[in-house]
Amino acid sequence: MDKKTIFGSLLSLALTVLLLATTVYAWFTLQSHASIESFVIDVHEMTSSITLEVSKNGEDFVELITQEDFNAIFADALPSNTFLFKLTIENQSTRSTTIKVVLHNIENDNVNVEFDMRDVFFLDKGIISLDGDDLDPLEIENEDPNPEFDDYCLNNLLLDGDIILIDDYSFEIDQDVVIMFTIIYDENTSAIEYQAGKLHISAIYIYNN
Repeated sequence: MDKKTIFGSLLSLALTVLLLATTVYAWFTLQSHASIESFVIDVHEMTSSITLEVSKNGEDFVELITQEDFNAIFADALPSNTFLFKLTIENQSTRSTTIKVVLHNIENDNVNVEFDMRDVFFLDKGIISLDGDDLDPLEIENEDPNPEFDDYCLNNLLLDGDIILIDDYSFEIDQDVVIMFTIIYDENTSAIEYQAGKLHISAIYIYNN
């Protein structure tokens, strides 16, 4: 075999390896991107099965997977609309743990910035349901709540931009837990300036120890 043939074979092999490497890199990049897009994020990578569903105005539950899914349910929200969320988590790990569930990075998106959508969306009675049992109402974090809005409007519950739904809950091997809560768009919202606004919740974080 002459030098030209050997060089050509080596060049072909190198291009094949490079193409393979590029394909693998692209696949991992897409996979990472898909993971980031997921709305429910298991922060410490506990082995678990997680499902988030929502029922709007008493209709059938619909599963939410991505940020886009979540944004879509609030896109055409009207005063008095109700959103019943159902988060199901199954511990498929080989150890017990404790979990903390957080609504992460709740933001107002309104060109009329003084009309904050977090004032007119509220957590119904401040109640989180855990396996069918209502927990004590969430603590109001706002030290000077505006009496114009519901006591449990999202702005009153925020702590550094987040709302802690469940904290330090013991989670046994093979246990599954159902967490439910209802967010309502206040029917007493009359100011037309709210119509231009949107509510954004970046993700639901599930922390475990």
